[in-house]
Amino acid sequence: MARHIHDKCDSAEFGFLMSLKEGKHYDYLKKQEDIKYHYLDVVDELEKKAISYEIPKGRVSEWEQRIHSPLMDLVVADRNIGHMFVSGAAMPSTDMMKLMDQETMSRIVCFFLDFFDRRIDEFKPDCVFFVAGIASMSNLALARVCEDKGVPYYPLWCTRFRGRYTLELNDYDSTFRGAQATFKRNIDEGRKAELSEELVSYVESFNSRNPESPFYVRDTANEQDEVCAQHVFSFWYDIIFGLTNAIRRLVVSSIRGKSHLRYKQPIANWRFKTRQKLAIRYFDRRIFDENRMEEESYIYYPLHMDPEAATMVLAPNLTNQLALLELLAKNTPMTHKIYVKEYSIMIGRRPKGFYEKIKSYPNICLLSPAEDNFRLMRYSDTVVVITGTAGWEALLMGKPAVTFGECFYSGLKRVRRCASFDDLGDILQESIEENGSPVTEDVMEDLKLFLSALYEHSFLLPLGVVWGGRTIPPECLTDSEKKAAHIVAEQLWARI
Repeated sequence: MARHIHDKCDSAEFGFLMSLKEGKHYDYLKKQEDIKYHYLDVVDELEKKAISYEIPKGRVSEWEQRIHSPLMDLVVADRNIGHMFVSGAAMPSTDMMKLMDQETMSRIVCFFLDFFDRRIDEFKPDCVFFVAGIASMSNLALARVCEDKGVPYYPLWCTRFRGRYTLELNDYDSTFRGAQATFKRNIDEGRKAELSEELVSYVESFNSRNPESPFYVRDTANEQDEVCAQHVFSFWYDIIFGLTNAIRRLVVSSIRGKSHLRYKQPIANWRFKTRQKLAIRYFDRRIFDENRMEEESYIYYPLHMDPEAATMVLAPNLTNQLALLELLAKNTPMTHKIYVKEYSIMIGRRPKGFYEKIKSYPNICLLSPAEDNFRLMRYSDTVVVITGTAGWEALLMGKPAVTFGECFYSGLKRVRRCASFDDLGDILQESIEENGSPVTEDVMEDLKLFLSALYEHSFLLPLGVVWGGRTIPPECLTDSEKKAAHIVAEQLWARI
């Protein structure tokens, strides 16, 4: 990306922030002579300094006033620093987790805020770009400092629509601000939606038997199919090989020392991954209830992945799904059940007792991740999510939705946001009643106008490139990755 932008402006200078120094990418950037990097910062090196940072007197209160939110929001956004708020997943232990107390949290958060404050004053960037959204304490801290100092920033977010992405100004919460503004302007001006053939095909797919799933859901299903398809000898060989590799890493780390505070303990990490692989291959359907959707009236709640930005960043006060399910159990009409479906990627990742707690509520049925998500939506009376994609898909299927958090579609018709838990019972009742009425033309027009605006403010990237987890030198990039870098660079340059 830097090269593409440098080609357009040969005086351009860059700063870079990466999570870890491991691998070849840091050395490659350090040796580049054609691109001028003002700095190359590494989060894990900064974190080692942060744990002993002396906080200037009154700085915590000062920052909370400057960014207009409690600093604990930054803690919750990070699965290591805020690991105690991750209630829906069992995670391998790291040294960072063991260090966490209130004083250490304050040191780390204030260090990063102060550090980014100085960086921006020194470098004076025209803009800040975030790859793959904002999903960590350091990223969210940088976004907050940018807002405080009036520096524009552009996170790259997936739209959940056919591999299209947005690059919206100061869009830390993935609400697609540009698309929202265009949508509201089109409504005010009384415009009618004009959908391309691609959009018409997408909308119509939700009225068919085979609606389109987001690409990352399909990728997860393919990975799980591969685990199940492995020959039994190959499957167990991989597990044993993983153990020997974990022991080797444990010995190396004890000799050389751990490379960073987020270093996962090798044996614990192997145990975590093995438990997940075993759960996928030898899937135990007995812990789930049978699906009785055609016999019962129900609301549908698909479990979120945990931890993930959809809750930790976009809805930091709503990370405990067990607490939310208790609220649903208490507020759902007695005429209805609550169907809860596990997210397939979370097989083998939930903490002990998680499923048992859900099943302890008599009006909740816990369903297998193998159940058809779209079929569950189609027969439901309403779909309830925190900020998840299922609420958006429900709208496309003509179903009402209830959200707990603010999300990109929460302003559309037939969507109700539960901002106060005291209102949940009434909101659920209203949503259920609305399901009994036909979807009117103005509701569909509203939805199509928004989809048209979202399409206008998004662009297509090769599938899987952004969330592929690869950060490698350009000489090793695939053609798809090079193409993606060029597309994003062009989009970013147009906004600068």
